[in-house]
Amino acid sequence: MKKQLRKILITLGVLCSFFSFLSISYANDIEQGGNIDELEYKFDAGEAETKEYSAYATNMSEEYSNYFQVTVEEATVYDIRSNPYKRVGELVKSQEYERVGESGNYHKIKYGDYYGYVHKTNTRVSKGTTIENKRKNEKNSTIVIKAKKQVTVYDNSSGSFIPFGTISKDTRYTVISGSENWWKISLGGRIGYIHKSAVLAEFTKDDRYFQVTVENAVVYDIRSNPYERVGVLVKGQEYERVGESGSYHKIKYGDYYGYVHKTNTHVSKGTTIKNKRENEKNSNRVIKTKKELAIYDNSSGSFIPFGTIPKDTKYTVITGSKNWWKVVLAGRIGYIHKSATSAEFRKDDRYFQVTENAVVYDIRSNPYERVGLLVKDQEYERVGESGNYHKIKFGTYYGYVHKTNTIPITNSNFGNTSRKDFIIGTLITKDKVSVYDNTGVGSYKVFALIEEGKEIPVVGQTENWVEVNISGRYGLIHKSVISTEMLTPKNLVNPNQEYSYKDMERDISELEANYQGLITTTSIGKSVNGRNLYTVKLGRGDTEIFLNGAHHAREWLTTNLLMEMIDTYSQAYINNSQIDGYDVRDLLNKVSIWFVPMVNPDGVTLVQEGAYSTNNPQKVIEINNGSTDFSRWKANVRGVDLNRQYPAGWETIKYNRTEPSYMNHKGDAPLTEPETKAIYDFTLDHDFKTAVAYHSSGEILFWDYKLKDGSESKATSRNLADMISDKTGYSLVMPGPNQSGGGFTDWFMHSQNKPAFTPEISPPVGERPVPLSNFSSIWNQNHSIGLMLAEEAYRNRNNR
Repeated sequence: MKKQLRKILITLGVLCSFFSFLSISYANDIEQGGNIDELEYKFDAGEAETKEYSAYATNMSEEYSNYFQVTVEEATVYDIRSNPYKRVGELVKSQEYERVGESGNYHKIKYGDYYGYVHKTNTRVSKGTTIENKRKNEKNSTIVIKAKKQVTVYDNSSGSFIPFGTISKDTRYTVISGSENWWKISLGGRIGYIHKSAVLAEFTKDDRYFQVTVENAVVYDIRSNPYERVGVLVKGQEYERVGESGSYHKIKYGDYYGYVHKTNTHVSKGTTIKNKRENEKNSNRVIKTKKELAIYDNSSGSFIPFGTIPKDTKYTVITGSKNWWKVVLAGRIGYIHKSATSAEFRKDDRYFQVTENAVVYDIRSNPYERVGLLVKDQEYERVGESGNYHKIKFGTYYGYVHKTNTIPITNSNFGNTSRKDFIIGTLITKDKVSVYDNTGVGSYKVFALIEEGKEIPVVGQTENWVEVNISGRYGLIHKSVISTEMLTPKNLVNPNQEYSYKDMERDISELEANYQGLITTTSIGKSVNGRNLYTVKLGRGDTEIFLNGAHHAREWLTTNLLMEMIDTYSQAYINNSQIDGYDVRDLLNKVSIWFVPMVNPDGVTLVQEGAYSTNNPQKVIEINNGSTDFSRWKANVRGVDLNRQYPAGWETIKYNRTEPSYMNHKGDAPLTEPETKAIYDFTLDHDFKTAVAYHSSGEILFWDYKLKDGSESKATSRNLADMISDKTGYSLVMPGPNQSGGGFTDWFMHSQNKPAFTPEISPPVGERPVPLSNFSSIWNQNHSIGLMLAEEAYRNRNNR
């Protein structure tokens, strides 16, 4: 009997304190004459759980088991790494779990990334056969969550969500992975799922993305104190972070950093982000919101909000399109509608869009005058700014548009960019008139209005419409609502006369007035007697050529030729006609032909009007050996031959007369005469591709001054000389071994390394002016030479 009692006492001694009452019961039974059989019967009849544990204990002592089943409603899981032990979760009655060991009276189970402990009294041995969600090779991540409340862990292996555990409030737990709404974890050897809404994720420094878990996660700008609320992130959306600061995520927000509190987020992988920023860089364009605005992700083809910006917030953009600003927010590309923003303009901004109809003012008077209206949603070009106003081209003057209700745009999207600027007339509006863009498919769309009684230049016309330019765009106005005064081509020059300096001066003035925008004139200097040395620019292109005449006084018919070219080419431009197959308008839009029709106005006037047209009549008579007949005179009024004054071979000029004379005196040095110095300086101020100096007698063509045999420049000159010769019939003068020099074209070829030509326009007539009767044939030979050389120069503009 004593041996049996010792065995029972040993067995009872290893039981937990929960069963300590058994020792007392057993002692009482012994004292009352009971035995072990009665005790075992008592287990069966009245203490089933005790019997089960006794069986579990006996089992565990005889055969180790990897699983247990919970036998109570809630079996507590303890974290024993601290003292006292911490309650971190509960297991569910009837559910089975895997254990990885034991410690005294406790099962040891895997609980996140550490071990949890469950008291054996709440369990019984099992074989794990009911577990369908066993953990296999899944490994924990570095993501740690924290329960905001007691959180249920679900098994969904059956297709339903079956609770098999809970995690206590404020408990940290390491997860395996996450999906949009769930965290995947391991608990007691089983895979479970926790809804993300009930937990917070703890971030590590390596975490790159987060997902917002609340309706509105505020973005703060912490550069000021107190922090400024500058935006809101959207629940369920993922974002990239670039760092952290305490309890805040650090995100890229425009051109600075925004901060989002971590409590409103959990860790994510960024897998739902389809609009990730790649290499897009912010511009220096800053917008300001007029109201709270959504930022949209359109990577799916739909516009999905993923953030908002409050009213009056400034934000730096990447770029802009017609209706949208492109921005970056927390590593994502988004779009903000322009209509509810204002943008700060930079001086280099070239285009703007109108968000509400905008008035155009003429500020040349006080008060400012309202002259037109720009239309909502339309785009325009500006040429500058003045304070709060855009400066735009409005006809021939500048209009001003207040920046309010306008936004800058990087590139224009309008199809009616101004294409002409030569003015062919003017219009006056009879009422407020609409200006139409006709570049749309089958439609005329109003893009501007002009107030009643306003005068606007016309640059083109058809039967029913006129074309005008408004703010970088061309538009059409119907003729029924305007009155017009159109430019009419006029034959202004009469070349069939003894053409004087005064005739030229008058005609130049009329040509410029009649062909504004096509012809401009200026004086490049004064002659010895103070006459203007006029230049005429014909054309609107950047490529330039230069034609001059009347270096020699008696050769004034070359002035007739050049002035008739100007007159004829201008008329052809307006009429949009051709000369010898050359499209004059197209050519003169690409090339500018510069003319100095009369290099020697004093000499020409002396030949035509005599000595008393000069400031010193006696001096010129003296130079002319006492004669008052100056018909043979070539020099200027000081007796210097202007075509022997240029610094190219001046020292070795042949047949020089050492004293002032009617011809061939080269002067005391190059460029002593104001006429040649003016031509010299004028030429150096330009990049003329080709030059021609017209002279009058010989029907020959000089084209080569000491050009090197085999050189590209000589080949170019010869090619052009052949073209001129083919048109005029003039013979080419081949260079001899001892060329003279001092001429304009000698110097131009030598110094500019470009082709230059000296055509002698008439058969030889001796020492006198070429008769007017020769002009008709001269004109026929030369009338298209200016266009020929212009076309060739444009074709080869990049080669010389």
